[in-house]
Amino acid sequence: MDTVVQWNIHGFRSNFKELKLLLNRSQSAVVALQECRLGEGQFPPRGYTLLLAQGRATLLRLYRTLVWSKLDYGSVIYGSAKKHVLRPLDPIHHQGLRIALGAFRTTHIKSLYAEAGEPSLEHRRMKLAFKYVLKLKSLPRNPCHDVVLEAPLSDFSAGAGSEPNLVANTFEHFKNANISLNIIDNLNVQCPPPWGEHNINVDISLTKQNKENISEVAYQKEFFRIKETFSNHYAVFTDGPKLEEKVAAAAFFPENPDRSKATRLRDGASVFSAELEGIALALTEIKNLAKYHKNFVIYSDSLSALQAIQSKNFKV
Repeated sequence: MDTVVQWNIHGFRSNFKELKLLLNRSQSAVVALQECRLGEGQFPPRGYTLLLAQGRATLLRLYRTLVWSKLDYGSVIYGSAKKHVLRPLDPIHHQGLRIALGAFRTTHIKSLYAEAGEPSLEHRRMKLAFKYVLKLKSLPRNPCHDVVLEAPLSDFSAGAGSEPNLVANTFEHFKNANISLNIIDNLNVQCPPPWGEHNINVDISLTKQNKENISEVAYQKEFFRIKETFSNHYAVFTDGPKLEEKVAAAAFFPENPDRSKATRLRDGASVFSAELEGIALALTEIKNLAKYHKNFVIYSDSLSALQAIQSKNFKV
């Protein structure tokens, strides 16, 4: 079985001989070094994988991302298995915490939990089960809603010689904590959706002007003429700029610049997505301004975004 060596080395070059001796004794496949920075031309011994980390936080983040996410997957289903079936997963969790923290093998497990600020897998699975039940309670249209929440509790009860079902355990914990599921509001999705029920007014008449056959001054004059028709509206300008792979979105409120919003999108996102995100930022802030103003107009320079809104085709 491959092993992992983790060491707060505090200097790769000065401790290189000790590192080689340690590797020869342990025959480890992976070396995790903290407090270390390799200089030019410095490489780990041949045949070894070197993992450099800047402290515990980085290693814990790697553990949560690469290992814990896999342990969480499907835990709501497999969490109802018997304890002796789930027990082999615990050493994986403990070993990951030991490597990330640089703890000794003799360190008590509860000390690992306290030092890393992480719960045991059992409590983690129970937390995910709580979140799952609460989410189901708020979504009555979910296909699993009636199966999990409306079925008699006896359907989830354990048979002779078996462990209690995870759902039954969850209900029991809610009961012990005096938490009533009846106080959770249902999230009812409007049907039909708002964009299917209401007409969205989109004015793209400015695109009828041919930029090649009209001067810039005349083009601006036409824009101000259109803008004048919305003089009694609260104006918002949106944009979705892209520079190489960097993409952003913004909504500018000229009457109140402090309300302007901007955000970064993932690198490589399309300009179309950025333009729609800018419009979404404007709508979010307009919702807060609705009690002060009745009419709003959003100005966007993206014809494709306006056409998508007009046709109600929002595939991004």
